[in-house]
Amino acid sequence: MASQMRRATHNLVILSILALILVGVLVVRELIDSFGSSSTPVEPPPSHVGYPEAPAELSTIKEDSAEPLKQETIARVAVVIDDFGYQWPQDHVQGFINSKYPVTLAIIPGAWASKRTAKAANENGHEIIVHVPMEPDHPDDHTEEKMLNWEMSGNEVFEYLDWAFASVPYALGLNNHMGSYVTTYAPTMRYVAAYCSQNDKWVLDSITHPKTLLYAKAVDRGVKAVKRSIFLDHEDDPEYIRGQLMSAVEKSKRYGKVIVVIGHPRRTTWSVLSKEMPILAENGVEWVYLSEALENVQQP
Repeated sequence: MASQMRRATHNLVILSILALILVGVLVVRELIDSFGSSSTPVEPPPSHVGYPEAPAELSTIKEDSAEPLKQETIARVAVVIDDFGYQWPQDHVQGFINSKYPVTLAIIPGAWASKRTAKAANENGHEIIVHVPMEPDHPDDHTEEKMLNWEMSGNEVFEYLDWAFASVPYALGLNNHMGSYVTTYAPTMRYVAAYCSQNDKWVLDSITHPKTLLYAKAVDRGVKAVKRSIFLDHEDDPEYIRGQLMSAVEKSKRYGKVIVVIGHPRRTTWSVLSKEMPILAENGVEWVYLSEALENVQQP
């Protein structure tokens, strides 16, 4: 009898030790995700050479998520314009900054006009996010020298994002500039999500690669996040841009949701938007800031 009791006690001790080890592993993993690891990842993400580019138009709304819009509103569209920071005096750039309709400006950190653009946009009541340079599949002449890459430790990601947000005052969140390589790498995206969680920042996944994990990891951390639905100006052509804009309106009408479109500070893009936004507004389209899309996002 005494022997059986000793064995039972022994087994209970072993189970308790195993339970403590498991809890310890989970705690350590959570700390690594939250504060970053000082070590560098060993295995790089797989190369995506030959993988199809993320399409200009995506189905990011669930079929069963439709809900009625206000009677006087036929559609709600959030316009995000990327790549601010390297232009300033041009008429079309000033047009976006001074637009009387809601435009969310995504500003590249560290560029010569980043801070003045953020200041002017904020004074006009526009929302601002950091357009964070991220490692692409195929670097080219437009690739930023200082960018977030897969080799960064958690601490390095946090330091980089601290610098990026300091470079773009008034920024409420971030989206990715390029990033077709690193956005598919789970550890780095977990670090980005942890940073946003701790600093109360939003995430817009521009979806520059079909296998991006930026949105998914943000949602896992409870970060307010949304996906891009449509790129407006893959082609620098007025009719193409107008067609993409109307696709956004039709999607919003169909699903009863804010549709997020991304464009760039180009003369053609501004020419189309400056003409179409007032006309569509008169016909029931409500132009909103990115925060409206975040508030209404359907999480997976």
